[in-house]
Amino acid sequence: MFYKVFNKLRACATLLSAHASSERARKQNMEEQENVLDMVDCSPTTSTRRLTAHIVLSRKRVWRTLHEDGLYPFHPQPVQNL
Repeated sequence: MFYKVFNKLRACATLLSAHASSERARKQNMEEQENVLDMVDCSPTTSTRRLTAHIVLSRKRVWRTLHEDGLYPFHPQPVQNL
């Protein structure tokens, strides 16, 4: 094991971060959030169901992204004027 680590250091001069997978996951999350927010900016009346189908994310993640950005999707309903 030490021999492999030594050879890796000699070849690359660095080792991979212990948190490389978590860094990659954070980057993917940021890209997903940007995609959701871009789609909402383009068509604010789109439903979360359509967002999840188009972006291929879970509905919970789409809702969480919208709530973190201060957006609360709703279905507009006509109301009688009193």
